[in-house]
Amino acid sequence: MSVKVIYIVGAGRSGSTVIDITLNNHPQVVGVGELSSFFKLGIIEKEKCSCGAIAEQCDFFSGIYNEFLSSIPEDTVDYYLSLQEKMERIRFIPMQFLKMMPKKIIHDYIFRTELFYKIIQKHSDKEYILDSTKGPGKLLALSRCADIKLFPVHLVRHCSGFVDSKKKRQRRIGIDNKILYSKPESTVSAVLYWYGINLITLIFLFLISVKQSSDFSIILYERLIKKPKETYGKIMKMIPLDLKEIVDKIETGGSFRIGHVIGGNRLKYNREIKVDNELKPLQNIDQFGATLITLCTLPLKLVYNGLYRLK
Repeated sequence: MSVKVIYIVGAGRSGSTVIDITLNNHPQVVGVGELSSFFKLGIIEKEKCSCGAIAEQCDFFSGIYNEFLSSIPEDTVDYYLSLQEKMERIRFIPMQFLKMMPKKIIHDYIFRTELFYKIIQKHSDKEYILDSTKGPGKLLALSRCADIKLFPVHLVRHCSGFVDSKKKRQRRIGIDNKILYSKPESTVSAVLYWYGINLITLIFLFLISVKQSSDFSIILYERLIKKPKETYGKIMKMIPLDLKEIVDKIETGGSFRIGHVIGGNRLKYNREIKVDNELKPLQNIDQFGATLITLCTLPLKLVYNGLYRLK
């Protein structure tokens, strides 16, 4: 039986943690954060789950991790990480299209990835797994897994908001509760990344849609905040879930409990959150940056506005 996976795809710093937490409050969905980061951040770097425990001691993830390793006793974490590197990183995608990727790597990745998701489904007892990894390379890799029923949701944040976020230092909790900070990026590098990652995502989404006769949703972060009914309605068009209670809770200022989340931003370390329906003002973009963003992103912005109306 196929595992149903809602996969959030696009650039980071686009609001995927909010979608993860809100949909996790649906009785048929388990939101687990960025699953591609589970072994690297959660196991090797000992980043804490949203519950406050490291993955190996987390009430939820520890059982999943132990069952996964016991199911393939000859495996190591490093081996699965090497498979993820070859199958999910964009720089290795050309090898897959040119059929240069060794079949053993493809087979081992598919087998272990399907197993990992099946174990999560078993332990959560939920119908849908929400993975907010966001990488388009993993989207393509998951589309090769016959036992995974994929529901891609392309989350897009306006480039100015994305750049503003990338220019800030982001905090996460590492080993021994050490606070780690990301390095701020320049406006130019952030704009190029936003454009490149979203363009690649669109290409992959259309390739998968044509090949598998499947569908995908496009969600604009700004509309998610300002018009949740419209946004979650688009998700419901693709996935047979009733999200009306979640929409009502957002619109009335209700609280959402936070489950077990790996990766994501610091929101996850709260016990619960409320979704603010006001966009935060930009703080780190000067006039040059604003002009650069407008000129460079206009073509893709027009594409997204058109696709949003269609999707």
